[in-house]
Amino acid sequence: MRCMIITCLLCTLCRSAQAQDTEQLIIQAFELFNAQNYNEAVALIKPHLSVLSDQDLPYYAFFVYHSGTLYMDLNDYEQAEKHFLEVTEFGESVLDKKDSIYLNSLYNLGLIYLNREDYTQAKDYFLEGKKIWEEELYPLSDELATLLNSLGKVYYALDDKVQAERCWLQAENIWENSITYQFSYEEVVGHLNLLYQDMSWREPLHEIEMVFVRGGTLMLGCTPEQGGDCGRWNVPEFEATVGDFYIGKYEVTHAQWNEVMDDPQKKFLVSDNYPATSVWWLEIQEFIYRLNTKTGKKYRLPTRQEWEYAARGGVESKGYRYSGSNDVDEVAWYRENSDGKTHLVGKKKPNELGLYDMSGNVHEWTDDWVRDAGNITDMDTYLIESAHIFRGGSWNDEAQNVRVTYYDATSALSRLAMLGFRLACDAE
Repeated sequence: MRCMIITCLLCTLCRSAQAQDTEQLIIQAFELFNAQNYNEAVALIKPHLSVLSDQDLPYYAFFVYHSGTLYMDLNDYEQAEKHFLEVTEFGESVLDKKDSIYLNSLYNLGLIYLNREDYTQAKDYFLEGKKIWEEELYPLSDELATLLNSLGKVYYALDDKVQAERCWLQAENIWENSITYQFSYEEVVGHLNLLYQDMSWREPLHEIEMVFVRGGTLMLGCTPEQGGDCGRWNVPEFEATVGDFYIGKYEVTHAQWNEVMDDPQKKFLVSDNYPATSVWWLEIQEFIYRLNTKTGKKYRLPTRQEWEYAARGGVESKGYRYSGSNDVDEVAWYRENSDGKTHLVGKKKPNELGLYDMSGNVHEWTDDWVRDAGNITDMDTYLIESAHIFRGGSWNDEAQNVRVTYYDATSALSRLAMLGFRLACDAE
C-alpha cells in the first residue's frame, strides 16, 4: 500500500515537472514568436509534441500557422502548403473549426491551389470555409466576402459562370456599403462586368451582338430626375422587377435585316449599318421567326419594362435622364443635332451597359400591346386594343421625347420611317 502511494506521488511530481517544462517551453516559443522568429518557435516545440496536452497543442498550431504566413509572404507556396495542411489536421482533433487560424488556413490553401491552377482543390477548401462562415459564424462578414471573391475566381476558371456570378453577387452585397473594403467592392464589380461581357455574344451568322443584362429591381416611369413632365402618356413612377435577359447592343440594321429575310420585296435596297426602319411589328415577327429557325436561338422583342430597365442601365444605373448621360448630345440623335435624318448605329456614347442609341436615332418597337400596359395613362382610346408600344424617341423628336421614360404607340401594321427595333432574348 505504501509503495502504491509513493508511486502515485512520484507520478504526480513527474506530471507537475513535465507541466512546468511544457509551460516554460511555450513561454520560450512565444518569445521567439514576438521576435518574429516563427520558424524557430515551431522548431522548438515540434520535438516535444508527444508530451503536449490537448490544451497546449493549439499554441503549436498557432506558431505553425504564422510560420505558414511567413512562407506565403516569401512566395514559398510549397512550404506554406505544408504548414497550413498541418494546421487543418489539428482542426480535426484539438482545434475549434471556427478558430481564425483554422479558417485562415483553409483560405490560404485555397489561394495556393488557385495560384497553381488546381481549381478543384481550391474549390474544396474555399467551400469548406464558406460553409463554416455561413452556418456557424457571421454570414455577412468581410472575411466571408473575401473568400467568396476568390471562390468566384475558381468557378470562373472552371467555366461555371452561374456559380461565379452567385459568389460575386454575394460578396458585392456584403461590401456594397463598406468604406474599409471599397477597393475590394470595386474589384468584385469589375469581375461581374467582365463576366457579363463574357456572357454576351455575337451572332456569327448575322453579326448581331447581344449584351447580358443582370435582372433586378428599379424605379421606372416618371422618376424625379426626369423633371416631372414625362410626355403625353405621363407614366407614373413605379417599381419594376425584371429577370436576367439579353438585349441587342445596337438596333437591327439594314444589313442584318437583308441577310435574314429571303423575300427580295422585303429587303432594303442598300445593306448598311443604318437601323432597319419602316417595318411593321408583324414583319418583325417574321424576321424573328426566320432568325430563330436559322440560329436555333429564341430571339424576341423586349418588353416595355425590359427596354426601360436596360435603357436606364439596369443594376449599373446612375440615374441619368437620357440613356447613358444627362447630356442629350452625348448619347442621342434628336431634332437639334440629327440634320433631319437617321444615322448609323453606334456613333454616340453607350449607356452604363454598353448599349447604343437607346435614346434617339429611331423609335424601337417593344413586344407589349397598349391594352396590357395598365400603368399608362392619358392614351387615345383607339390605341388601347390595336397598338403596340414603342420606346426611345427618334431623330425627329425634341430632347424631352428621347428620355428613358418616353412611351408612344402605333398600330402593328404601321410603317414609320422613324421606327425600328432591337432584339432581346431570355437568359438560359
